[in-house]
Amino acid sequence: MKFRHPISLVKTCIIASVALLPVGGLAQTGTDLFQGSGFTGLRHVDINQITTTDYLCDSSYFYLIDDTVSNDWVLNERAIYAYDNRGRESIRDIAVLKEEGWVPKEQIRSIYNSDFLNTRREYSWDNRASQWVPHTRHSYDYNYIGLINEIQTHGFKDPEWIAESKTNYTYNTEYLVEIESQYVWDIELNKWSPDSRNLFEYNNEHDVSKEVYQVWVDSIGEWVNETSEVYIFDDANNIISTIIRVWDELQSEWVNNSVIFIEYNEEGQPQRSAVEAIDLDNNAVPELSNLAKYDNEGNVDHLVTSHWDDNSGTWGMYQKQVNFWSEFLYGNLDGNTNEISCVFSNPYSIGLPWYCRSLKPDVVYTLRVYDLYGRTFYSDQFLGSSTFRVTQHLEPGYYIFEITGGLDKHFEKVYVKR
Repeated sequence: MKFRHPISLVKTCIIASVALLPVGGLAQTGTDLFQGSGFTGLRHVDINQITTTDYLCDSSYFYLIDDTVSNDWVLNERAIYAYDNRGRESIRDIAVLKEEGWVPKEQIRSIYNSDFLNTRREYSWDNRASQWVPHTRHSYDYNYIGLINEIQTHGFKDPEWIAESKTNYTYNTEYLVEIESQYVWDIELNKWSPDSRNLFEYNNEHDVSKEVYQVWVDSIGEWVNETSEVYIFDDANNIISTIIRVWDELQSEWVNNSVIFIEYNEEGQPQRSAVEAIDLDNNAVPELSNLAKYDNEGNVDHLVTSHWDDNSGTWGMYQKQVNFWSEFLYGNLDGNTNEISCVFSNPYSIGLPWYCRSLKPDVVYTLRVYDLYGRTFYSDQFLGSSTFRVTQHLEPGYYIFEITGGLDKHFEKVYVKR
Protein backbone atom coordinates (compact mmCIF):
# COMPACT_ATOMS: atom_id res chain seq x y z
CA MET A 1 0.00 0.00 0.00
CA LYS A 2 1.35 3.42 -0.93
CA PHE A 3 1.06 6.38 1.41
CA ARG A 4 1.41 9.35 -0.94
CA HIS A 5 -0.50 11.62 1.36
CA PRO A 6 0.45 15.08 2.67
CA ILE A 7 1.11 15.04 6.38
CA SER A 8 1.38 17.47 9.25
CA LEU A 9 4.78 18.52 10.58
CA VAL A 10 4.99 16.84 13.97
CA LYS A 11 8.59 17.39 15.07
CA THR A 12 9.85 14.64 12.82
CA CYS A 13 12.58 14.39 10.24
CA ILE A 14 10.99 14.96 6.86
CA ILE A 15 11.56 12.24 4.27
CA ALA A 16 11.46 12.51 0.51
CA SER A 17 8.68 10.01 -0.12
CA VAL A 18 5.93 12.21 1.32
CA ALA A 19 4.53 15.57 0.39
CA LEU A 20 5.65 18.66 2.23
CA LEU A 21 2.43 20.31 3.33
CA PRO A 22 -0.52 19.15 5.42
CA VAL A 23 -4.00 18.89 3.94
CA GLY A 24 -6.10 19.47 7.01
CA GLY A 25 -4.30 22.57 8.27
CA LEU A 26 -1.23 24.73 7.88
CA ALA A 27 1.95 24.03 9.79
CA GLN A 28 2.07 26.02 13.00
CA THR A 29 4.84 27.01 15.35
CA GLY A 30 5.00 26.24 19.06
CA THR A 31 3.13 23.41 20.73
CA ASP A 32 1.03 22.60 17.66
CA LEU A 33 4.13 21.09 16.12
CA PHE A 34 4.14 18.46 18.85
CA GLN A 35 1.37 15.93 18.28
CA GLY A 36 3.05 12.58 18.67
CA SER A 37 -0.01 10.71 17.45
CA GLY A 38 2.17 8.37 15.45
CA PHE A 39 0.65 6.19 12.78
CA THR A 40 -3.05 6.90 12.41
CA GLY A 41 -3.86 5.74 8.93
CA LEU A 42 -3.36 7.98 5.93
CA ARG A 43 -3.49 11.38 7.57
CA HIS A 44 -0.76 11.28 10.21
CA VAL A 45 2.10 9.00 9.21
CA ASP A 46 5.01 9.42 11.59
CA ILE A 47 8.10 9.97 9.43
CA ASN A 48 10.45 7.81 11.50
CA GLN A 49 8.14 4.83 10.94
CA ILE A 50 8.43 4.94 7.14
CA THR A 51 11.99 6.18 6.73
CA THR A 52 14.41 4.00 4.81
CA THR A 53 16.64 1.58 6.68
CA ASP A 54 19.69 3.37 5.26
CA TYR A 55 19.60 6.46 7.47
CA LEU A 56 17.99 7.44 10.75
CA CYS A 57 17.40 10.97 11.97
CA ASP A 58 19.54 11.93 14.98
CA SER A 59 17.96 15.31 15.62
CA SER A 60 15.98 18.18 14.15
CA TYR A 61 16.43 21.86 14.99
CA PHE A 62 13.64 24.40 14.50
CA TYR A 63 14.30 28.05 13.77
CA LEU A 64 11.95 31.02 13.59
CA ILE A 65 12.33 34.44 12.00
CA ASP A 66 12.75 36.80 14.95
CA ASP A 67 12.63 40.04 12.98
CA THR A 68 10.69 40.34 9.72
CA VAL A 69 12.97 43.21 8.71
CA SER A 70 16.36 41.51 9.18
CA ASN A 71 15.15 37.96 8.41
CA ASP A 72 17.52 36.54 11.04
CA TRP A 73 16.92 32.92 12.02
CA VAL A 74 16.62 32.31 15.77
CA LEU A 75 16.98 28.79 17.15
CA ASN A 76 13.78 27.91 19.00
CA GLU A 77 13.28 24.17 19.57
CA ARG A 78 14.95 20.84 18.92
CA ALA A 79 13.91 17.20 18.74
CA ILE A 80 16.39 14.41 19.50
CA TYR A 81 15.62 10.79 18.59
CA ALA A 82 16.72 7.45 20.03
CA TYR A 83 16.16 4.05 18.38
CA ASP A 84 16.02 0.39 19.31
CA ASN A 85 18.35 -2.17 17.72
CA ARG A 86 15.95 -2.59 14.80
CA GLY A 87 16.07 1.08 13.88
CA ARG A 88 12.63 1.93 15.31
CA GLU A 89 12.15 5.17 17.19
CA SER A 90 11.97 4.54 20.93
CA ILE A 91 12.32 8.02 22.45
CA ARG A 92 11.82 11.51 21.06
CA ASP A 93 12.91 14.41 23.28
CA ILE A 94 11.71 17.93 22.49
CA ALA A 95 13.33 20.91 24.21
CA VAL A 96 12.93 24.67 23.90
CA LEU A 97 15.86 27.08 23.99
CA LYS A 98 15.67 29.60 26.82
CA GLU A 99 18.18 32.05 28.27
CA GLU A 100 19.42 29.41 30.71
CA GLY A 101 19.90 26.85 27.94
CA TRP A 102 17.89 23.91 26.62
CA VAL A 103 14.79 23.29 28.73
CA PRO A 104 12.88 19.97 28.38
CA LYS A 105 9.41 20.38 26.93
CA GLU A 106 7.88 17.16 25.61
CA GLN A 107 8.87 13.52 25.29
CA ILE A 108 7.41 10.60 23.31
CA ARG A 109 8.18 7.00 24.29
CA SER A 110 7.32 4.14 21.93
CA ILE A 111 6.99 0.50 23.01
CA TYR A 112 6.90 -2.36 20.49
CA ASN A 113 5.47 -5.86 20.67
CA SER A 114 7.36 -8.03 18.20
CA ASP A 115 7.04 -6.27 14.83
CA PHE A 116 4.29 -3.87 15.86
CA LEU A 117 4.05 -0.56 17.64
CA ASN A 118 2.14 -1.34 20.82
CA THR A 119 2.01 1.85 22.87
CA ARG A 120 3.12 5.43 22.47
CA ARG A 121 3.13 7.73 25.51
CA GLU A 122 3.55 11.49 25.59
CA TYR A 123 5.04 13.35 28.54
CA SER A 124 5.40 16.98 29.59
CA TRP A 125 8.29 18.27 31.67
CA ASP A 126 7.40 19.32 35.23
CA ASN A 127 9.90 22.00 36.24
CA ARG A 128 8.95 21.92 39.93
CA ALA A 129 9.32 18.16 40.26
CA SER A 130 12.17 17.98 37.69
CA GLN A 131 10.64 14.95 36.03
CA TRP A 132 8.54 13.83 33.08
CA VAL A 133 4.80 13.69 33.71
CA PRO A 134 2.59 11.53 31.42
CA HIS A 135 -0.40 13.17 29.78
CA THR A 136 -1.41 11.07 26.72
CA ARG A 137 -1.27 7.39 25.79
CA HIS A 138 -1.96 5.85 22.38
CA SER A 139 -2.59 2.08 22.23
CA TYR A 140 -2.45 0.23 18.91
CA ASP A 141 -4.36 -2.89 17.93
CA TYR A 142 -3.96 -4.90 14.71
CA ASN A 143 -6.10 -7.35 12.76
CA TYR A 144 -5.20 -10.94 11.90
CA ILE A 145 -3.11 -9.95 8.86
CA GLY A 146 -1.15 -7.28 10.70
CA LEU A 147 -2.99 -4.15 9.50
CA ILE A 148 -3.83 -1.43 11.99
CA ASN A 149 -7.32 -2.05 13.37
CA GLU A 150 -7.78 0.47 16.17
CA ILE A 151 -5.95 3.22 18.01
CA GLN A 152 -7.23 4.26 21.44
CA THR A 153 -6.15 7.49 23.09
CA HIS A 154 -6.27 8.00 26.87
CA GLY A 155 -5.48 11.09 28.93
CA PHE A 156 -3.72 10.81 32.28
CA LYS A 157 -5.73 12.13 35.22
CA ASP A 158 -3.66 11.22 38.24
CA PRO A 159 -3.74 8.43 39.28
CA GLU A 160 -5.47 6.78 36.27
CA TRP A 161 -5.79 6.85 32.50
CA ILE A 162 -9.13 8.14 31.17
CA ALA A 163 -10.47 7.18 27.74
CA GLU A 164 -10.72 10.13 25.34
CA SER A 165 -10.94 9.00 21.72
CA LYS A 166 -10.35 6.13 19.35
CA THR A 167 -9.89 5.58 15.62
CA ASN A 168 -11.08 2.47 13.80
CA TYR A 169 -10.07 1.31 10.32
CA THR A 170 -12.15 -0.55 7.74
CA TYR A 171 -10.41 -2.07 4.68
CA ASN A 172 -11.59 -2.92 1.20
CA THR A 173 -10.92 -6.17 -0.64
CA GLU A 174 -7.49 -4.84 -1.71
CA TYR A 175 -6.56 -4.27 1.96
CA LEU A 176 -6.59 -0.49 1.50
CA VAL A 177 -8.13 1.76 4.14
CA GLU A 178 -11.72 2.44 3.09
CA ILE A 179 -13.05 4.18 6.20
CA GLU A 180 -11.18 5.86 9.04
CA SER A 181 -13.70 6.42 11.86
CA GLN A 182 -13.13 8.64 14.91
CA TYR A 183 -15.03 8.20 18.18
CA VAL A 184 -15.03 10.11 21.46
CA TRP A 185 -15.68 8.64 24.89
CA ASP A 186 -19.01 9.77 26.38
CA ILE A 187 -18.52 9.80 30.15
CA GLU A 188 -22.23 10.20 30.93
CA LEU A 189 -23.35 7.37 28.65
CA ASN A 190 -20.23 5.32 29.37
CA LYS A 191 -19.74 4.41 25.71
CA TRP A 192 -17.99 5.40 22.50
CA SER A 193 -19.91 7.94 20.42
CA PRO A 194 -19.24 8.61 16.70
CA ASP A 195 -17.50 11.91 15.99
CA SER A 196 -16.15 12.01 12.44
CA ARG A 197 -14.86 9.82 9.64
CA ASN A 198 -12.80 9.88 6.44
CA LEU A 199 -13.88 7.96 3.34
CA PHE A 200 -11.16 7.01 0.83
CA GLU A 201 -11.27 6.20 -2.87
CA TYR A 202 -8.32 4.86 -4.90
CA ASN A 203 -7.11 4.86 -8.49
CA ASN A 204 -5.88 1.85 -10.46
CA GLU A 205 -2.42 2.26 -8.92
CA HIS A 206 -3.92 1.94 -5.42
CA ASP A 207 -3.10 5.56 -4.60
CA VAL A 208 -5.65 7.69 -2.78
CA SER A 209 -7.58 9.63 -5.43
CA LYS A 210 -10.28 11.16 -3.23
CA GLU A 211 -10.97 11.64 0.46
CA VAL A 212 -14.20 12.85 2.05
CA TYR A 213 -14.35 14.09 5.64
CA GLN A 214 -17.72 13.79 7.40
CA VAL A 215 -19.00 14.61 10.90
CA TRP A 216 -21.71 12.84 12.87
CA VAL A 217 -24.77 14.93 13.76
CA ASP A 218 -26.71 13.44 16.67
CA SER A 219 -29.82 15.54 16.11
CA ILE A 220 -30.48 13.93 12.71
CA GLY A 221 -28.58 10.71 13.28
CA GLU A 222 -26.59 11.02 10.04
CA TRP A 223 -23.13 11.65 8.67
CA VAL A 224 -22.80 15.11 7.10
CA ASN A 225 -20.21 16.16 4.52
CA GLU A 226 -17.63 18.75 5.63
CA THR A 227 -14.62 18.73 3.29
CA SER A 228 -13.20 16.65 0.48
CA GLU A 229 -9.81 16.35 -1.19
CA VAL A 230 -9.14 15.25 -4.76
CA TYR A 231 -5.59 14.14 -5.60
CA ILE A 232 -4.05 14.63 -9.04
CA PHE A 233 -1.08 12.49 -10.19
CA ASP A 234 1.42 12.89 -13.03
CA ASP A 235 2.58 10.20 -15.47
CA ALA A 236 5.20 9.06 -12.96
CA ASN A 237 2.43 8.47 -10.42
CA ASN A 238 3.57 11.35 -8.20
CA ILE A 239 0.92 13.48 -6.58
CA ILE A 240 1.23 16.97 -8.06
CA SER A 241 -1.82 18.75 -6.66
CA THR A 242 -4.65 18.43 -4.18
CA ILE A 243 -7.96 20.24 -4.60
CA ILE A 244 -9.60 20.92 -1.25
CA ARG A 245 -13.35 21.54 -1.27
CA VAL A 246 -16.01 22.37 1.30
CA TRP A 247 -19.61 21.18 1.26
CA ASP A 248 -22.30 23.78 0.50
CA GLU A 249 -25.35 22.58 2.42
CA LEU A 250 -27.76 24.98 0.68
CA GLN A 251 -26.65 24.07 -2.84
CA SER A 252 -25.87 20.45 -1.97
CA GLU A 253 -22.57 20.60 -3.84
CA TRP A 254 -18.83 20.81 -3.32
CA VAL A 255 -17.19 24.25 -3.56
CA ASN A 256 -13.47 24.67 -4.23
CA ASN A 257 -11.66 26.11 -1.20
CA SER A 258 -7.91 25.78 -1.82
CA VAL A 259 -5.27 23.94 -3.85
CA ILE A 260 -1.93 22.40 -2.86
CA PHE A 261 0.76 22.16 -5.57
CA ILE A 262 3.82 19.93 -5.28
CA GLU A 263 6.98 20.14 -7.40
CA TYR A 264 9.72 17.50 -7.62
CA ASN A 265 13.46 17.63 -8.30
CA GLU A 266 15.29 15.55 -10.89
CA GLU A 267 15.56 12.64 -8.44
CA GLY A 268 11.77 12.58 -8.01
CA GLN A 269 11.85 14.01 -4.48
CA PRO A 270 9.31 16.62 -3.36
CA GLN A 271 11.16 19.93 -3.54
CA ARG A 272 8.52 22.60 -3.16
CA SER A 273 4.86 22.77 -2.22
CA ALA A 274 2.49 25.70 -2.04
CA VAL A 275 -1.01 26.32 -0.75
CA GLU A 276 -3.28 28.68 -2.65
CA ALA A 277 -6.71 29.68 -1.37
CA ILE A 278 -9.55 30.14 -3.85
CA ASP A 279 -11.61 33.29 -3.27
CA LEU A 280 -15.26 33.96 -4.14
CA ASP A 281 -14.26 35.08 -7.64
CA ASN A 282 -12.41 31.79 -8.17
CA ASN A 283 -9.02 33.52 -8.05
CA ALA A 284 -6.00 31.78 -6.52
CA VAL A 285 -4.47 33.57 -3.50
CA PRO A 286 -1.02 32.36 -2.27
CA GLU A 287 -0.91 31.42 1.41
CA LEU A 288 1.88 29.05 2.42
CA SER A 289 4.87 27.28 0.87
CA ASN A 290 7.57 24.81 1.88
CA LEU A 291 10.96 24.39 0.24
CA ALA A 292 13.12 21.32 0.88
CA LYS A 293 16.83 20.76 0.27
CA TYR A 294 18.46 17.32 0.37
CA ASP A 295 21.90 16.04 1.31
CA ASN A 296 24.05 13.82 -0.91
CA GLU A 297 22.35 10.68 0.41
CA GLY A 298 18.85 11.94 -0.44
CA ASN A 299 17.79 12.81 3.12
CA VAL A 300 16.06 16.13 3.76
CA ASP A 301 18.76 18.49 5.01
CA HIS A 302 16.43 21.37 5.80
CA LEU A 303 12.91 22.55 5.18
CA VAL A 304 11.89 26.22 5.04
CA THR A 305 8.27 27.31 5.52
CA SER A 306 7.09 30.69 4.22
CA HIS A 307 3.92 32.78 4.34
CA TRP A 308 2.75 34.95 1.47
CA ASP A 309 3.00 38.69 2.16
CA ASP A 310 0.28 40.60 0.28
CA ASN A 311 1.93 43.95 0.93
CA SER A 312 5.26 43.08 -0.69
CA GLY A 313 3.95 40.43 -3.06
CA THR A 314 6.70 38.02 -1.94
CA TRP A 315 7.14 34.95 0.22
CA GLY A 316 8.23 35.72 3.80
CA MET A 317 10.16 32.94 5.56
CA TYR A 318 9.12 32.24 9.15
CA GLN A 319 10.20 28.70 10.08
CA LYS A 320 13.16 26.45 9.26
CA GLN A 321 13.76 22.82 10.20
CA VAL A 322 17.32 21.44 10.02
CA ASN A 323 17.84 17.66 10.23
CA PHE A 324 20.89 15.57 11.12
CA TRP A 325 21.09 11.95 9.97
CA SER A 326 23.13 8.85 10.85
CA GLU A 327 23.73 5.84 8.65
CA PHE A 328 21.82 2.79 9.81
CA LEU A 329 24.51 0.10 9.87
CA TYR A 330 23.15 -3.42 9.75
CA GLY A 331 26.17 -4.53 11.77
CA ASN A 332 24.54 -2.85 14.76
CA LEU A 333 22.10 -5.77 14.82
CA ASP A 334 25.01 -8.18 15.22
CA GLY A 335 26.05 -9.27 18.66
CA ASN A 336 29.70 -8.92 17.63
CA THR A 337 29.64 -5.12 17.34
CA ASN A 338 32.47 -3.27 19.07
CA GLU A 339 31.86 -2.18 22.63
CA ILE A 340 32.09 1.55 23.32
CA SER A 341 34.76 2.38 25.85
CA CYS A 342 35.38 5.87 27.21
CA VAL A 343 38.61 7.40 28.51
CA PHE A 344 38.08 9.83 31.38
CA SER A 345 39.05 10.44 34.97
CA ASN A 346 36.85 8.78 37.59
CA PRO A 347 36.34 10.45 40.06
CA TYR A 348 35.56 13.16 37.54
CA SER A 349 36.20 16.89 37.77
CA ILE A 350 33.90 19.24 35.88
CA GLY A 351 35.50 20.55 32.68
CA LEU A 352 37.89 17.66 32.01
CA PRO A 353 37.59 16.05 28.54
CA TRP A 354 36.12 12.66 27.64
CA TYR A 355 36.98 10.55 24.60
CA CYS A 356 35.02 7.45 23.60
CA ARG A 357 36.32 4.79 21.23
CA SER A 358 34.17 3.12 18.52
CA LEU A 359 31.88 6.13 18.08
CA LYS A 360 31.07 6.88 14.44
CA PRO A 361 32.98 10.05 13.50
CA ASP A 362 30.17 11.72 11.49
CA VAL A 363 27.34 10.96 13.92
CA VAL A 364 25.97 13.59 16.29
CA TYR A 365 25.80 12.03 19.78
CA THR A 366 23.84 13.20 22.80
CA LEU A 367 25.28 13.20 26.31
CA ARG A 368 22.80 13.12 29.20
CA VAL A 369 23.76 13.13 32.87
CA TYR A 370 21.30 11.67 35.41
CA ASP A 371 21.44 11.16 39.13
CA LEU A 372 20.65 7.73 40.59
CA TYR A 373 16.94 8.71 40.81
CA GLY A 374 16.70 9.36 37.06
CA ARG A 375 16.64 13.17 37.25
CA THR A 376 18.42 14.88 34.35
CA PHE A 377 21.07 17.44 35.30
CA TYR A 378 22.91 18.02 32.04
CA SER A 379 22.48 17.46 28.29
CA ASP A 380 24.68 18.35 25.33
CA GLN A 381 25.64 17.15 21.84
CA PHE A 382 28.99 16.37 20.20
CA LEU A 383 30.43 14.72 17.10
CA GLY A 384 31.69 11.15 17.49
CA SER A 385 35.10 12.22 16.19
CA SER A 386 35.67 14.76 18.97
CA THR A 387 36.15 14.88 22.70
CA PHE A 388 33.45 16.32 24.93
CA ARG A 389 33.19 17.65 28.46
CA VAL A 390 30.61 18.63 31.06
CA THR A 391 30.65 22.39 31.52
CA GLN A 392 27.85 22.80 34.06
CA HIS A 393 28.34 22.64 37.83
CA LEU A 394 27.23 19.39 39.44
CA GLU A 395 27.08 18.68 43.16
CA PRO A 396 29.52 15.94 44.26
CA GLY A 397 28.09 12.43 44.08
CA TYR A 398 27.34 9.54 41.74
CA TYR A 399 25.77 10.16 38.31
CA ILE A 400 24.88 8.13 35.23
CA PHE A 401 26.43 9.42 32.01
CA GLU A 402 24.36 8.28 28.99
CA ILE A 403 25.71 8.58 25.42
CA THR A 404 23.28 7.95 22.54
CA GLY A 405 23.40 8.46 18.77
CA GLY A 406 21.79 6.53 15.94
CA LEU A 407 21.67 2.95 17.24
CA ASP A 408 24.56 3.41 19.70
CA LYS A 409 23.91 3.66 23.42
CA HIS A 410 26.42 3.62 26.28
CA PHE A 411 26.24 4.18 30.06
CA GLU A 412 28.87 5.00 32.66
CA LYS A 413 28.48 5.33 36.43
CA VAL A 414 30.65 8.29 37.39
CA TYR A 415 31.56 9.90 40.69
CA VAL A 416 31.77 13.68 40.37
CA LYS A 417 34.11 15.36 42.84
CA ARG A 418 34.72 18.99 43.65
